[in-house]
Amino acid sequence: MSRYSDAQYTDAIEEMMDMPRYIADFIFDGAGTEEVVRLLLSRGLPFRDGTARDGRLLDKYNEQIDALKAAFTKFAHEGKSAKRASRVDEYLDYRTQMEDAA
Repeated sequence: MSRYSDAQYTDAIEEMMDMPRYIADFIFDGAGTEEVVRLLLSRGLPFRDGTARDGRLLDKYNEQIDALKAAFTKFAHEGKSAKRASRVDEYLDYRTQMEDAA
């Protein structure tokens, strides 16, 4: 049984996605370079002008963003074992300790 609820995990992973430290760890330890490059450079930028081209680009980016978020979530949960807590468990433990200290 997990120490934290699914909602706590989801919120923590969203917070971790906003922190350069965890993004750097993910890029260097978790994500394949091709995933990141594909997300950033593959099809140009949508202009959000409502054209058919823009709609296709937004769909492609949304698919890639979802895949990247899923890969980050998997990365955040890695390491969960009897000997080592997952990254998200460590983050939640740290955040709880800081809140208790305040």
